[in-house]
Amino acid sequence: MKQTNLDDVFPTGFHICCPPGSSLKDVSTHKTVYVAGPYSHGDVAVNVREAIQAADRLLIYGFYPYVPHLTHFWHLVFPRPYQEWLELDKVWLKKCDAVLLLPGKSPGAEKEVDLAKEYNIPVFESIGELLEWRDDDQD
Repeated sequence: MKQTNLDDVFPTGFHICCPPGSSLKDVSTHKTVYVAGPYSHGDVAVNVREAIQAADRLLIYGFYPYVPHLTHFWHLVFPRPYQEWLELDKVWLKKCDAVLLLPGKSPGAEKEVDLAKEYNIPVFESIGELLEWRDDDQD
């Protein structure tokens, strides 16, 4: 299974720790971002890892991410019907300021993008796009 090239998602010059001259404490405006992407198509473990990796980078850049993939672990302890997890995700998606769509085939993520558009929530395919949007919104 081919893994996602995260260089396609994250901006050039990305620093693993924090952008030069900044820290999480420096960020005054935190936007909430729903991380949408493949879950059950392909390797679930790889998909969950990539969603968490994207969320970690979002947090470094001052966003507050929501990762629906984390219900994977909840489900291991307290299994629930798949539809129940989808309903929970919808509640959180509606509360987010934006959606980050990770690369890869995902009928579920496509539905999440449709729902975001229905609620006028912007959808981005890279953190670079999210940063531009956030910075434009702060002007």
